[in-house]
Amino acid sequence: MEMMAKTRELRNGLTRRLHLSLSLSLSLSPSSPIPYLGEEGKKFFSKILPFVQELILQLPVQFADAKSIPLLRQGYPAKLTLTAHQCAVILACAFFDLLPSGRNCPELAFAGVFSRCEEHSKCLLHYFFRLAVGGISERNVSFHRLVLKNAEEFEPQEDTKLTEFKVLPVGHMIEDADGCLQADFANEWIGGGVLQAGCVQEEILFLEKPECLCSMLFCEVMLANESITLVGAERFSKHTGYARGFKYAGDFKDKTPLDPKRRISNVIIAFDAIVAFSVLVKGKMKDERITFLTKNLDWWRVRQWMSLYTYNLCKNHLSAIMDADSVP
Repeated sequence: MEMMAKTRELRNGLTRRLHLSLSLSLSLSPSSPIPYLGEEGKKFFSKILPFVQELILQLPVQFADAKSIPLLRQGYPAKLTLTAHQCAVILACAFFDLLPSGRNCPELAFAGVFSRCEEHSKCLLHYFFRLAVGGISERNVSFHRLVLKNAEEFEPQEDTKLTEFKVLPVGHMIEDADGCLQADFANEWIGGGVLQAGCVQEEILFLEKPECLCSMLFCEVMLANESITLVGAERFSKHTGYARGFKYAGDFKDKTPLDPKRRISNVIIAFDAIVAFSVLVKGKMKDERITFLTKNLDWWRVRQWMSLYTYNLCKNHLSAIMDADSVP
């Protein structure tokens, strides 16, 4: 019932606010006397805005089934697969702040980021521009919630060996690691501060792959024994810098092949990360929460094991996981 109510609320919100939003935006056109419009402004009004408006009007068709957008709730393993077109419709609704926000889900609305985060906005607008001029590909994106039954009782085998790995020099970024599982050192609220001016690892990942943002609509805040896996999100943008130095750096063509379920073969595993920082105390740096304390290492070990299980990297402990229909 709650799933149906959420979808009905989405439609009702669209009905109440669509007329005002579209009327306001249509009153501003490339011929409007806005001195700073420029080429980017003309591209926005001629390509991006009409396309986003059209996407919103497709919502009743793309989500005709009242159960199309279930909540992935705390404590319950579940999965949801959306088409790339459905993802685009959800993000178009976020463009005009038309989406409902649940008590335990992050708010998915672009109004704030558009008003104060220029580089974030460039990434999001580029996503819509790419779809407007190149079309929406026929592929899928999957969202999975995993739950570990008894995290406190979990004891991994001490003789398990590490697999081979490479350490790359400075200049290589997680986003450029082809064919790898990508760790999302996440906020417990999926997406972190991506729509509130945040701009570190998780936020950058979601800006370059905007389809990840859809998870904010239906993924409740993660508990200590949970992780969220995103499969098939396409990368649309490049960037330079980090945190306050983050800059949109242009278009990115994602040539990653599709898997048998028509998802881009890219896997992002999100799990709540420890906040580790230092403060200056009497002229010396003091670690407030040190990652390498024994209790914190155990905390990391459980979360990483639980997350990596998704792709059968821990086959000896399947009974410890509440499986969601063999999630992959």
